[in-house]
Amino acid sequence: VRYYSRKKLAEQRPRLKGQFVRQTVSETKKKGAISDE
Repeated sequence: VRYYSRKKLAEQRPRLKGQFVRQTVSETKKKGAISDE
């Protein structure tokens, strides 16, 4: 169930070249690239 809601959130998040982008690139480096696995 948890994965479903995460997927819905992921589909709404802005992406760049298959990677999620927030306001800064450093933000993604903190959590590690979640997208391209």
